[in-house]
Amino acid sequence: MALLLGTPPALLAHTFFAFVANGNAISAGWHRTINWRETAEERDKEKARNENKMEESSSSDCEGMISGKCPSVRRHSFGTQNHHQFNSLLRPSVRCLPCPFLIKMGCPMPNSILSLPPSPRHFHGATEAPAKAAEALRVSPLRQSPVQIKFYPPPPFSSFSSILFNKSRKKQLNFLHLNFLRSSSASSSCVESFPEWRHQNVSNEFCPSNWPILPTTVQPDSEQFKQNEAEMAESISEFKNVVDAVIDGQMVEKTVIERHKNKGKLLARERIEQLIDQGGAFLELSQLAAYKVYGQEKVPAGGVVAGIGPICGRLCVIVANDATVKGGTYYPITVKKHLRAQEIALENCLPCVYLVDSGGANLSRQAEIFADKDNFGRIFFNQAQMSAKGIPQIAVVMGSCTAGGAYVPAMADQAVIVHGTGTVFLGGPPLVKAATGEEVSAEDLGGATLHCGRSGVSDYFASDDRHALSIARRIVAGLPAQRSFPPSQNDPFPSSAFVEEPIYPAEQLYGIVGGPKQRKAYDVREVIARVVDGSRFDEFKRMYGETLVTGFAHIFGQIVGIVGECLSNSNKKRQNFPPLPPFITGNNGILFSESAMKGAHFIELCCQRQIPLIFFQNITGFMVGPDAEAGGIAKHGAKLVTAVSCAAVPKLTVLIGGSYGAGNYGMCGRAYSPRFLFMWPNARVSVMGGGQAANVLAQVQRERRLREGGQWSEEDEQQLKQHIEQRFEREASPLFASARLWDDGVIDPVDTRRVLGLALQATLSAQKREGKAAETKFGVFRM
Repeated sequence: MALLLGTPPALLAHTFFAFVANGNAISAGWHRTINWRETAEERDKEKARNENKMEESSSSDCEGMISGKCPSVRRHSFGTQNHHQFNSLLRPSVRCLPCPFLIKMGCPMPNSILSLPPSPRHFHGATEAPAKAAEALRVSPLRQSPVQIKFYPPPPFSSFSSILFNKSRKKQLNFLHLNFLRSSSASSSCVESFPEWRHQNVSNEFCPSNWPILPTTVQPDSEQFKQNEAEMAESISEFKNVVDAVIDGQMVEKTVIERHKNKGKLLARERIEQLIDQGGAFLELSQLAAYKVYGQEKVPAGGVVAGIGPICGRLCVIVANDATVKGGTYYPITVKKHLRAQEIALENCLPCVYLVDSGGANLSRQAEIFADKDNFGRIFFNQAQMSAKGIPQIAVVMGSCTAGGAYVPAMADQAVIVHGTGTVFLGGPPLVKAATGEEVSAEDLGGATLHCGRSGVSDYFASDDRHALSIARRIVAGLPAQRSFPPSQNDPFPSSAFVEEPIYPAEQLYGIVGGPKQRKAYDVREVIARVVDGSRFDEFKRMYGETLVTGFAHIFGQIVGIVGECLSNSNKKRQNFPPLPPFITGNNGILFSESAMKGAHFIELCCQRQIPLIFFQNITGFMVGPDAEAGGIAKHGAKLVTAVSCAAVPKLTVLIGGSYGAGNYGMCGRAYSPRFLFMWPNARVSVMGGGQAANVLAQVQRERRLREGGQWSEEDEQQLKQHIEQRFEREASPLFASARLWDDGVIDPVDTRRVLGLALQATLSAQKREGKAAETKFGVFRM
């Protein structure tokens, strides 16, 4: 929600504001309407009254702003007097709202203020004189000031926005990999008491953009729509059941959980709940990791909980070992998930917080996790590299930390250890006894007293889990602030004060797309219209390469470039090509030479303007055949692959349908390092479709059998094809893919907008840290 403050607050309509703490926003939002009966004299009197109240207050929570040390004052060239004027006028019943300086110093989050009743004078229904409000924004004296004051969108991670997004506190929300692990009852009650605080659609009169709103042809009452909706709902239900089992610990024996709690230890997700900001959103990654990967051996979530969440207003990557899963030992998939979390932290310059409670490597699988480059040792290599780059590494030892795992706290910038449960040693008591014959307890060998008082391995002594987590929050609060960095210099919304919700309900995505068995084509613009702000989309090259849709949009105020396939226009460009083979006639797009060149052009444009890219994958691949080859499909497809490979702007990929063959490469698949990659339940990932693979392999097998003089019957061929199709279908499913970390999680289509908003906010941290976006340098394009 970008906000250009150029008007006294009494003249702002639907105002949302964000204070940026350490490069990330702690937002508080209120819907405010205009009281046109207020005169200038009344406003001046109110201003004087509130300034007198603030001067009389000796509370320490205002010292930062009064002394001019508030980071937000410096960051936005925003005078202290105006800072107080804005806060006091917006909430006259509150002395001073928390600023980033206070939050950084460990003061309470804005939730405590949300529980206060607003002044009736400043909160009414937001309906009065929109034209006057727009005019006021244009003629405001502050707007004529040479200093431009710009507040960028409060991110979905912020505490208040999580309340706005959270329609339900039910367990099902965990499926979204968007876990609102902590919520303030006071804040929730406030929103219920004042419905005008809820995010509302803003009329076009207030929106400075002239970008067109995407039309829709969706007919919710049609039989096809209802059938699609039912199939998608069934598919989502399957995933929710699996995720609920992971979250609730249904895959772990109850006795193990009870034994863990009896030691006074919190569960992994309870620890994260205590660590992140109250009401903040936790974007959990790869909840389905290791699902049915190790046969009958259950390793829910891969034995480690990883994700991104706000700590004292700053986004951090959190990695928490789950000691209830095989003692927190590392399986190959556990190592892969841990490394993926570190990769996200490195790419986006996010601090790492490790909640350590692990027995180290799983000895029964040592050959799979020890000696190779991307095995267990890479974790410590990454820690050293990130620390060298200035990315904070914080370890909280809350349980066992044995053997190689002892290097996690030892190599951290700062380490906390819990007395009585936290232990750190290269060799545990059994190994010591075997090697030296000495008998020693775990606490005496590597407990908190030893490492805080003698060895110096740990820097902070904690009495229990909660105390340790509060210390970790204090450490993060003391990290140096990141630089402020505008999302894009080419943003056509430089003075937008509002973020529009899509005008079409996201729930319609179920009926548009359908389940995995759905074979009806749909226009990707229908998906875009239910994801982007205001359903506004500035399409690029609409009449050229029509099977690929490209254009600009906004997601929570951040401009993005969108690339997606569109099968509904395929026939218009196919006069000179033979009919599509059966595997292409499904719910997937296809790329022609024109489409590939169009995509490469658009990606170059976004890289030059430093605009993040979002790919909606629903693709079978590139066109094949004599005409396509003669037309240079190989070199044109290579242009698209080169552009995707070299693009240095943040890339986010969502698989909304098929992802087959080289099309996966051209649309930024996992191998092309998107910052995040998510899948819908209907998505499919494979080198080719099951039917096509069955035909190819059956033909090869038939020719081999006949060449060897054997027999090959029709029945043999059908059995082979059936087996191959079933295998490809199973291996192409999101459950199979997500269990092996081919993605960062399976999400509900309804929550695509929110998940992308969270991911975008995380990607901007890298730019804020460096003060500039990375420069893209392309390779050679074959012309």
